[in-house]
Amino acid sequence: MFLALREIKKEKLRSGLIIAMIVLISYLIFILTSLALGLARENTDALDSWGTQTVILSKDANIQMGQSLLSTKQVDDSALTADDALVGQATVVAKASGHEKLSAVFLGLRADDFIAKNLTLTSGHKPTSSRELVVDESFKDAGYKLGDTFKLNSQTSPIRSSALRKMPR
Repeated sequence: MFLALREIKKEKLRSGLIIAMIVLISYLIFILTSLALGLARENTDALDSWGTQTVILSKDANIQMGQSLLSTKQVDDSALTADDALVGQATVVAKASGHEKLSAVFLGLRADDFIAKNLTLTSGHKPTSSRELVVDESFKDAGYKLGDTFKLNSQTSPIRSSALRKMPR
């Protein structure tokens, strides 16, 4: 112990650099952990905002909604009630002329499900046809306006935004 303290006194610059490296590595670990927790929470915010208590996923989904594929028979066997909702999810790229491409998650809902009925909009109206979507305010931040038409992935016919929704934080 005595020798270590003596070495630290003698080599102040080297000891300071070692301590600074340990502090910077600790800070990096803190930042990366916070980022991972934030991303993990973002994936569950939609489910939390819907007030869900149970989610049914396929056994090979690795606990990820986007990887869960249920057959029609599996959905029929699950005996959904009026208090349950069927949600389809797909990752898409939205593109329109004059606007930048946006990565988004497309959620398909039935109009009579509680999620669609309880949807809170910041502007616009709920979709009235299969060619209309409710989009997140990040579309507005990217320069899109209500009523703009855009295509999802390689879709041939355009769809129109009918409302904006603020995502829960």
